[in-house]
Order: sequence, then structure tokens, then C-alpha cells
Amino acid sequence: MRKIDKQASNEPQSLKNHRSTPNTNFDGLDKSDLQDALLREQFFLCAYCMCRINKKNINIEHYKPKSKYNNLELIYSNLFGVCDGGENIPLTSGKKRKLHCDKKKANQELLKLNPLTNSVDLLYFTQDGTVKSSDSDISTDIKLLGLNEGIFLKKHRANLLKSLQSEYSRLRGKSLAERNNFLRSKKKFYSQGFEGKLPEYCQVALQWIEKKL
Repeated sequence: MRKIDKQASNEPQSLKNHRSTPNTNFDGLDKSDLQDALLREQFFLCAYCMCRINKKNINIEHYKPKSKYNNLELIYSNLFGVCDGGENIPLTSGKKRKLHCDKKKANQELLKLNPLTNSVDLLYFTQDGTVKSSDSDISTDIKLLGLNEGIFLKKHRANLLKSLQSEYSRLRGKSLAERNNFLRSKKKFYSQGFEGKLPEYCQVALQWIEKKL
């Protein structure tokens, strides 16, 4: 998870118009403009697991569940773009589907972890791709979101870290300046991305880079 800079100016006019119409709800909203706004704002990454999302697979998540907070169902600051939570991954025979992100969270509330706050800075990643926190509430939220349970989540995070470390290891014997130039270029890539898109699981790489610099 990475912190999302959610700006009121990014809210689509269609959502504002719908909200101002009497007796409307989220289900009756044409969501195309909202999907586009969330994708751009989040650099095409799931708000929870940081996998790639696009117009075809995006789901719109209510951070505060609309089943409990119907007054927030059309409030832009309560809406995130998320992935399909593993619902559409083909399973081999005998395997049980392990959901994650909002599909696992369902109508439950997170205790502290919020993509809009610095709570995301209390997350860290281990070599095998596991996401952890020393904060007990956030550890509970990690389990609630299933961020270590998706079939590919840990594997993809671990592979990204392994690939980055392998690149860095090839600089062994190079000067400190050369190694730091490599790290700074990678930091720029993982923090700024390309053509409005950040790399998947970018926060995993950025945390490792920050420790090296």
C-alpha cells in the first residue's frame, strides 16, 4: 500500500451532479468518469495491494462501508479504485480461492490502515514478500485485507525485490557514486513511473532503496 494524494479537484463532475440529485444512490451512478478519475489519481494501482488495475478490472471500494455509512456512499474521499481481489484467477483442482483487498474485507471496517494517511508508513516488506507492521491494529488490518493471502501477491513482491537486488549486486566493485546513481534512478522510476502509471508493488522497491541510500 502507498499513500494516495486524493484531491477534491479530481472528483468528476458526473459524481457531483449525481450526488446533488434527490433520491439517488451509488448503484444508480454511471461510474465511467469515476473509474477514470480513480485510475489516474492512483497511477493505475490498486489502493490496497498495489497490483495493476485498469478500466476493465477496476472495482470501486467504499473505505467506510456503504452498508453502514450510506451518507458516505457518494463522497469522493471515501472511494478508492481496487482490484478484483483474486475473484477471477483460475484455480487448479482442489485449491481453495483466497480473496484479498475489498473482496476479503467486505463490509468490515479497517482499524487504522488508510491509503490517505501516514499509516501506510508503518508497513514494511520482508524478503519473501510478506507485508508486516509492528503496530497491532495495522497487523489486524493486513489480515482483514488478506494482503499476504492472495495466490500471487507475496510471490510478485518477492520477485520484484529479488530482481532489484540482483541488479544492484552487479554493481559490486563499482564506486559509491555509481551505486548511488543507480539507486536514485530506480527511486525516480518507482516513485514517478511512466506515462501516468507507477510500477506494480512500487512501495516494496522504494522501501528497499531508501534503506540503501
